[in-house]
Amino acid sequence: MKLLVADDHALFRVAVGHILRELGPETQVVQADCLTRALEVAGHTRDFDLALLDLKMPDVKGIESVHAFRELIPELPIVVLSASEDCDDIEACLDAGAMGFIPKSSPAAVLLGALRLVLEGGVYLPPQLLGRVAENRQESVELTMRRQLSELYPQLTHWQIGILACMKQGKSNKEIARRLDLSERAIRSNLTTIYRTLGVRNRTEAVLALQRAAVNSKLTEQQAEILQLVQLGKSNKEISKDLGLSEGAIKIHLAALFRALGARNLTERQAEILQLVQLGKSNKDISRDLGLSEGTIKIHLVALFRALGARNRTEAVLLSQRFLANK
Repeated sequence: MKLLVADDHALFRVAVGHILRELGPETQVVQADCLTRALEVAGHTRDFDLALLDLKMPDVKGIESVHAFRELIPELPIVVLSASEDCDDIEACLDAGAMGFIPKSSPAAVLLGALRLVLEGGVYLPPQLLGRVAENRQESVELTMRRQLSELYPQLTHWQIGILACMKQGKSNKEIARRLDLSERAIRSNLTTIYRTLGVRNRTEAVLALQRAAVNSKLTEQQAEILQLVQLGKSNKEISKDLGLSEGAIKIHLAALFRALGARNLTERQAEILQLVQLGKSNKDISRDLGLSEGTIKIHLVALFRALGARNRTEAVLLSQRFLANK
């Protein structure tokens, strides 16, 4: 394993180098004291497994170092190791293509664990970012849910859509009242109207009706058939045989299906990779099956993890299985 450490503080580079050798006896650490030197070394050999970059060096400040490496060697995993713990800096680096951000205040065990995760194809997020990500994601989910419910039930009022969204999340009347700043009596009164509109008798029937309506509004008849077969555990080859379609057509439908069910940013290729990940295949196996380099597979996995809201392969499999099972 060959790693590049770029930082303008010699003592820090040496200390990090000693820690990195705990990754394995064959670990080779190459040092660079500035971005220019780091790019020269990496570009000359192009055999590094990972690059650790500081955000601030004599010839660079901010995420320019990440952009420079992404442009020079797109397949090389990059992890930022910085004194900054600002969430905006962390998000900027991840958006620029870094596969992890490790504050310099982190213990050695965290550094090693984060690098192992990235080397396996995952993305490392520091604890201080997880709270913000969870909060932003929850707000985004709620807004998207309200918009979709408004499209499905335009006859419902703004407050009724809000109640419906909360109910879909499993909130009790008391929790909904607190969330929307309404009385519990107002919640009960609006629920009567909501049940009548949905043609149901109670909360359980309402949630089931919402799930059916959401799926039916997103999937074509062909995709719904494929989804049923996927849930039965059938392979692309078996689905192809059952439906009389080519395996290529099945892959295209699956990409659209994943996007319809929530992973909207997945490309056809990424959906194909996700299927292979679900089968337990390694990056090397996927690379061989699809005729792509392992570096390219890692880049697709980064985008795939972000689309699913996952940090690693295990979470990606669990999340994709969960939303397939729930649809």
